[in-house]
Amino acid sequence: MKKLINLANFGPTVEKFNNEHEDLENFLINHQIDGVELMLYEEDIKVNKDIVHGLHLRTWSYWMDFWKGNNEGLLHNLITKDNVFDMYNGSDYRSLVDWYKKEFEIAKSLNARYMVMHIADMDIHDIYTGGYRYTDEEIVDASIELINTVFTEDSDTFLLFENMWGPGLRFDKPDLMKKIFENVNYKNKGFLFDLSHFALAKDNIFSLDELKSSIKNTLNNMGDLKNMIYGVHISSCSLENSVDKMRKTFNYKSPILASSLEERYIHNLNTVGTLDAHRPFEDRILKEIIDLISPEFVVYEFLSSSKETLSEWINVQNSFMNSK
Repeated sequence: MKKLINLANFGPTVEKFNNEHEDLENFLINHQIDGVELMLYEEDIKVNKDIVHGLHLRTWSYWMDFWKGNNEGLLHNLITKDNVFDMYNGSDYRSLVDWYKKEFEIAKSLNARYMVMHIADMDIHDIYTGGYRYTDEEIVDASIELINTVFTEDSDTFLLFENMWGPGLRFDKPDLMKKIFENVNYKNKGFLFDLSHFALAKDNIFSLDELKSSIKNTLNNMGDLKNMIYGVHISSCSLENSVDKMRKTFNYKSPILASSLEERYIHNLNTVGTLDAHRPFEDRILKEIIDLISPEFVVYEFLSSSKETLSEWINVQNSFMNSK
């Protein structure tokens, strides 16, 4: 089993390591980390490709309206046509296809072991209300259509589908997992289990013991598809029906009334950040959960403000991963 950390290749993140490959590589070695799961923000990769084990493909948490050409929905969320163009790097669905094709070529050039993408869609306003406009089935169908349009040739790089806490793939419907696996044409495919997203999708988990039990039951319900889980994202998990509590008690200025797209996204980022905090998972039960899933890769998915904080968090996570 390989241990990785997530890494974005944009300036402030790379600057933590003095923009030096050797500094980053020594940091990984000193923390018993085998490599990185990279997310691209800039054309320049900025890291030695030998440490890139995975590539996290671009995440558009809100994309279904754009894919379907629903201009009314797009303008409700993004306000202007210029904002739509800037968000998706184009004016119609082909820009999504082009972007993912570009990332596919980069993944192959890096000899990445895997790519990972979300199967989900969350309207900018819907996270506050829960009134999602697209069903799990509709999102999965559209995702299959997108994937088959992009990945028209096979490669040795695996394509992994990650669960989210909003509509789409949540691992609560084995039939949808089976549908994805059987209808995606790309040969080397599988799934990635995000612990935080799984916990946020549940409204009946109030302890880590219940989280472990729910994961065990979910894996049992998957049948043979359990063996197609190749990776796990590890970070702290919000329990006790935290999404519903946020909707009832979070004191926010409604993004629907915000005067700019930037304000809307600041509200979203702050709100989601209180739920999906990307800090260490600090309990010995983590090792038991990982043993249940038995992945090829575990990714410490943290959002730290400094190299020193990242170092501290990795040490904390290692201590629980290595506990007996």
